Amino acid sequence: MIKGIDLSGNNSGVKYDVLAKAGVGFAILKIGQGGVQSSGLAAHYPACKNAGMKIGGYYFAQDTGGVWDGEKDARDCLAIIKKAGIKPDLPIYIDAEDYVAGAGGITAKCNKSTLIKGIIDFCAAITAAGFKAGYYTSPGFMAARLDFAQLKHLDLWLAHWTNSADKASAYAAKYGAKLWQWGVINSDGSDGIVAPDGSVKSGSIDANIILSGGENTANTADVEIIRATATVNVRAIPSIKGAILGTLLNNSVTLTDPAPKIDPDDNMRWAFINYGGKSGYIADMYTRKLTGNFVPAVTRCAVKLRAAPSLSGLVRDVLPTGAKLAAMFGTVVTCDGYDWIPVRGGEDVGWCAGKYVKKA
Repeated sequence: MIKGIDLSGNNSGVKYDVLAKAGVGFAILKIGQGGVQSSGLAAHYPACKNAGMKIGGYYFAQDTGGVWDGEKDARDCLAIIKKAGIKPDLPIYIDAEDYVAGAGGITAKCNKSTLIKGIIDFCAAITAAGFKAGYYTSPGFMAARLDFAQLKHLDLWLAHWTNSADKASAYAAKYGAKLWQWGVINSDGSDGIVAPDGSVKSGSIDANIILSGGENTANTADVEIIRATATVNVRAIPSIKGAILGTLLNNSVTLTDPAPKIDPDDNMRWAFINYGGKSGYIADMYTRKLTGNFVPAVTRCAVKLRAAPSLSGLVRDVLPTGAKLAAMFGTVVTCDGYDWIPVRGGEDVGWCAGKYVKKA
């Protein structure tokens, strides 16, 4: 493993030499977004190079009203690299993970196929220019908004904070990530601390590791599907002290790490889940494993995939006519005039109105 950091214009007062002496061997620098160079690039690049660090980069995807052009973002990124004289040793990654509606992020406005195409097009253009390329995401975003099967040929930079480089990420192994963002470190290279509300102290730096090996080994056995047995709070960390990110409605289904997290302060068990494109935790006592047999199925028409079996359930995706998926026809919940069944397509799991799904 090789330790590293990622830096943007939000990072100031970085002690590059101190970090290098602490074993930091590379830096992933924000290149820019929307055709504009990152405010921190001019300072971070020479300082990291002088400290002996290898350099990679990332570009933040630009919203264009729901029609994202990944190739254009790549051209803009390459123009900045050329103008700034950047000579990367490591891949240039695309970060398309801004999920917040109304905050200018592409994900709130683009559908899944547009996001996937944008990532592929960005990486293809970067590679054609002679650089390595990849994409940045988290387990929650992968499950909610992407399809790993279509992206597994690309290098993955995975954000899954275990808050210690010694606490391995099951998702990094599952997806064969080449680069893993595990938490934060202080300016002296020591492990940083994440507060109960998910915040970090000023001056903290995102910490990463280059993982050796890394065949893509994702399969459905690496995660479990759980069903909420009550409406339950989703928290930023596995503790009742954790900030509340939102609520998961009763009967919602989601993917989880098979090994629950245990809070030593209250001895509660917590399930790691995907929530709104991000990661969070719910009390394990309010969940149960979804059991039954998934069988091959196909959609009869365009149908909404919902988190919960009701018309008020969060829409996770809109599946097109003829979409191939797996369905659990023996598990039915009746609500709002529909019989809902659990379905799974790629890395998404949820409920569909059963009348719109048939066995393949």
